Amino acid sequence: MPTAAAVPDTASATFPNPPAPTDEAAKPDQSLAQSMLASQAATETPAPAATALVTLSPTTAGAEVTQVEALAVSKFTYADATPRQVTTIAGAAIYYVDSRIGNDNNNGLLATAGAAGNGPWRSLSKLRATTLAAGDSVRLTCGSQWAETLRLASSGTASKPITVAAHPEGCAVPPLINGGVAITAAQWRVHSGNIYKTTLARVPGQIYAANGTMTQAHHPNRGYDSTAPDSLYLRLAADSDSVLVNGRPSSSYLTTGSDLKLPTGATLGPGTQLRVRSTAWAIEDLRVGSVSGSRITLTARSSYPLQMGWGYYLLGQLWMLDSAGEWHYDAITRTLYAWMPDSTAPGSATAATQLATGVDLSALSFITIDGIGVQRVDTGVNLKSSIGVVVRNSRLQDITLQGIDATASQATTVDANTLTRIGGDAITGQDDVLPAASDMRVTGNNLSDIGVVMSGETTLNLPRRTRAAIRPGANAVVSGNTINNTAYIGIWPLANATISNNVLYGSCTQLDDCGAIYVSGVNDNGTISSNLVQRSRGALAGKAPAAAYTQAQGIYLDDHASGVKVTGNTVTDTDSGIHMHVASNNTISGNKLYGNRNNQLWMQETHNTLNRLGDLYGNTISGNQIAATSASARGLYLDTVITDTSRFGSFDLNRYFDTIYPLVAEERSPTQVTRYTLADWRAASYGGLPRLLDPNGSGTSQTRFASVRMNGSNIVPNTNLTTNTAGWTSWNATAPMGTFVREACTPGWCLRYVAGGSAGLLSSPNFSTQAGNWYRISFDAATDVDGQLLNVLVRRGGGGSNSYEALSDRSLNVTAGRTWKRYSAMFKSTKTVNAADPLTQDLGARVDVQNIQPGQTVSIANLELVPIVPAEALTRSDLLVNANASATQAICPATGAQIALCALYVRLSDNLPVSWPYYLGPRSSEIIYTRDARLVDSDGDGIPDDQDACAGTAAGLAVNSRGCALGQA
Repeated sequence: MPTAAAVPDTASATFPNPPAPTDEAAKPDQSLAQSMLASQAATETPAPAATALVTLSPTTAGAEVTQVEALAVSKFTYADATPRQVTTIAGAAIYYVDSRIGNDNNNGLLATAGAAGNGPWRSLSKLRATTLAAGDSVRLTCGSQWAETLRLASSGTASKPITVAAHPEGCAVPPLINGGVAITAAQWRVHSGNIYKTTLARVPGQIYAANGTMTQAHHPNRGYDSTAPDSLYLRLAADSDSVLVNGRPSSSYLTTGSDLKLPTGATLGPGTQLRVRSTAWAIEDLRVGSVSGSRITLTARSSYPLQMGWGYYLLGQLWMLDSAGEWHYDAITRTLYAWMPDSTAPGSATAATQLATGVDLSALSFITIDGIGVQRVDTGVNLKSSIGVVVRNSRLQDITLQGIDATASQATTVDANTLTRIGGDAITGQDDVLPAASDMRVTGNNLSDIGVVMSGETTLNLPRRTRAAIRPGANAVVSGNTINNTAYIGIWPLANATISNNVLYGSCTQLDDCGAIYVSGVNDNGTISSNLVQRSRGALAGKAPAAAYTQAQGIYLDDHASGVKVTGNTVTDTDSGIHMHVASNNTISGNKLYGNRNNQLWMQETHNTLNRLGDLYGNTISGNQIAATSASARGLYLDTVITDTSRFGSFDLNRYFDTIYPLVAEERSPTQVTRYTLADWRAASYGGLPRLLDPNGSGTSQTRFASVRMNGSNIVPNTNLTTNTAGWTSWNATAPMGTFVREACTPGWCLRYVAGGSAGLLSSPNFSTQAGNWYRISFDAATDVDGQLLNVLVRRGGGGSNSYEALSDRSLNVTAGRTWKRYSAMFKSTKTVNAADPLTQDLGARVDVQNIQPGQTVSIANLELVPIVPAEALTRSDLLVNANASATQAICPATGAQIALCALYVRLSDNLPVSWPYYLGPRSSEIIYTRDARLVDSDGDGIPDDQDACAGTAAGLAVNSRGCALGQA
């Protein structure tokens, strides 16, 4: 896969700019240490994530010494109050490096200059030229700054690591490797208009300005398309060729459309860059080989077939530099062109990334990096093929590519660091060439803007393919990290990982089919526990119109993931809180899934390559709190294209918030769609046998509090059919026509409709609705076969030039059978429609039972539509969240006119009252909701006692607006 993108920076230089960098050639790699890894891992303790740059405050101070007679341990207190230790080894040397007062001719054994060559070294290159012994330490003086790569010539051992640390520990301005070359105002000269130019030695990773964000020049600019003002993508006008290469389809050309408009004199010459969003999860960097009309032939084939409607944009030509905040580099003339963000002449605070690597410890063993800074380099820390390296208490920012690259490493520890504005993966153990890392520990780090640069909810950088903020390889521990804003995945481990106590916000921002936490593969056997996942955004820009929906999940178990334990997590504001795609034998328990946009839990089966009956099976779903907070969101969604969902797994002890939205589950197969209330879900059967779904599960609908109050009477005329069928109609497209008759039936008088030669519908008499008002629909129904879907729709009924659009904010479909049953649902009207309106010519609203297939029969009785005071106005739910590493006291979320609700909150988990302020432990959450004494519903039928004419209704029976079930008075 391609490497990740350069990203812009909105801030000016954090530190004074150093002289031009040097990146000396690497010497031959040292042999990998073959010693014990276990002792290294055993010494590390996970630390809570910091919310800002970690600072150290020494609690003990020691005199400077060059040799240590015995093991010396200095303890320090960090900003997150977690104690750590900086250790020196008996008999080991301590060397000092100071960029301001040092001299490479000194012996390096004193922190301050002394006589006869005693004193610190000046350059980092001196370390590469010195063979350090196991256990030796290097102290980089605080406030020092270098424009060169830190490399060492030798390794430590598991018991005697070599340490490179700040001196003194805990300083306010840590030692810094800064690869950003300052460009003074005098070095710039006018090119044309607002564009200035200067000479620059090498291709810059990024350009920085004090007065705003800089991005590489591109075409088109965001806003060129008024229908998608946040997108800069053009659209592919046709499908490209699709040829298998190494078993995968790819393309050799693309077709441009009329939206590609080049300025006068501009051309798409060979070598012009193309960045194409070829799938939901991939953006590819391609190049123009040749152009013929609307066809661009590529220099190399794409990784995925290029299809019509997907997005692309252009880079790499000077003519694209047409707006403020853009830059272009001409590698042939070594000229940098820039248009400053404020359109003024460049100032001396402008800088360009020129150093390839900040710290390079590749192929070394048992080195500790502690408390240093790295900024404005292409790769922050290179740990490829290393063993037992520790990076802690350090700050990396404005990195063009990878933050810490530990591909093919063993037993790497990355602890309590801050990484900000990283162009590619922040902490990675994988690439597309070397083996993946193993036994990596990533603990207590604070990561922000990884592969993406955000200003609030606005994206500032150019989208480019990235993988994950943390991609730690196999057998990893990823714990206590905070990750804010990622272009793609937040945490993406390989097998046998432990992912715990992390906080993730804003994943899936520029690519989707994505999860904040993502795992895949047979026998993954990982653990995902006690994480807090909030707001996976989703990325529509560049997707084809046919795929114009977001796919941003919270926790994503993909492609045959098995053996994964997902326990105790909180997930909110994602498309699907937990998404299981052809995943088997996993455990989903004790999670809080609240307010996710489409599904709280989505179990999706799309193939049967490993099991002929389907590849999603044997999962255990237990003890979760499931709370949908919109009419369009599902609690559980079980979805298959194979046969049916009965093998997906077992369900028990789950707790549903079904007070406002009573449907808790939906199942979809090639032949049937079934929606369930909790009572329906628990009563479901398969092949005539009970499915035992959630036999010990529960919902807030069972707590004897109604969710609505009636606010009027039935607004649909002639629904009791006592004398005739006036107002009722039916329709179908082709003869013979469907027919209906009024007849006596179990509920009283009913209409029996038999479909004709094509799919038909049965329509009620017309009535009026008001936009934004809530209604409760109930009716009795029976069919000639069991399991028949009744497609029920409240819609505008035409008249004049009016249409027949739906008027309800949610599906009202039910599954009926041969036994008469009463059904009920609530909805909000989306339009105002007046019956017999003389102005609009509306005939009025109506209730349709539609898509009744030829030969099918439907009987309807006792239809009523009653205005209600809705659940949304009477009941409130909230998710209390503490994302911090320490406990907090939460205040009541209801304010203003709703302040009285504070006394009515109970916990979803156990219905116990909530007292304010409410204690929340570190990185924890609580789902709460309100209960109003005016809504006491003793028989649990959904109608308050003071409006219930039929007390004692049996549990689980649907009732009409008077609280009466079928067969009651």
